[in-house]
Amino acid sequence: MNNTMESLLDAWDAIRSRLHGSNEYLGLLGIRLILGYEFWSAGMMKLRGNNWFVHRHENFPFPFDTVSANFSWFLATWVEILGGLALMLGIFTRAFSFSFLILTAVAIWTVHWHPDWTQFFPGAGLGALWEGYVISNDGSGNFRLPLIFMVMLVPLLLAGPGRVSIDNLLTKLLGRKSIPEPRNDLFSIALVALGLGIPLLFLVPVLGVVLVIIGVIAAFVGWRWQKQG
Repeated sequence: MNNTMESLLDAWDAIRSRLHGSNEYLGLLGIRLILGYEFWSAGMMKLRGNNWFVHRHENFPFPFDTVSANFSWFLATWVEILGGLALMLGIFTRAFSFSFLILTAVAIWTVHWHPDWTQFFPGAGLGALWEGYVISNDGSGNFRLPLIFMVMLVPLLLAGPGRVSIDNLLTKLLGRKSIPEPRNDLFSIALVALGLGIPLLFLVPVLGVVLVIIGVIAAFVGWRWQKQG
């Protein structure tokens, strides 16, 4: 019985190791391709269409409300076009993933969020906000799809593009490891907290501020410990 169980566990370990190996090549590729195409497509629609930001400019969060609607339209258009292509090719993946997190958060806030959630301390309850978690041309909200995009961007920000990418090729040409040894320390906490907190400043400001503060404190304490050590 023990031998049979051990054999089954060994077989499962063999399957897991092969799936994990395949994940380095394929796991993030599909996410990159679909997100890259969606953002590129949205940018091309803006390039060929009319600037509707002029009708939404007053809803933009700070500091985007301080620049003109025309400049915001130009910036969003080319970030989506160039960033979409970059995601599909896997170049500067983390930088564009972070940019798209901010872009999508601002889009949700400006267009899709419940109107009573447009203040720093939201006035609407979660029930009212939940009305917008739909994919529909009717009713309020419609932030379901962009929120899914944000969740899909997080693995690209944290894990990078995977092995099938220009980023990986450039890493090899520079003589660096394709996948560095994982490190979990205070600087890791700081990076994750800031990487998620900054986009959330434009979506759920209270939570964003908390994460940014955690990130700054973790980075400072980590730096002090490193200096003392």
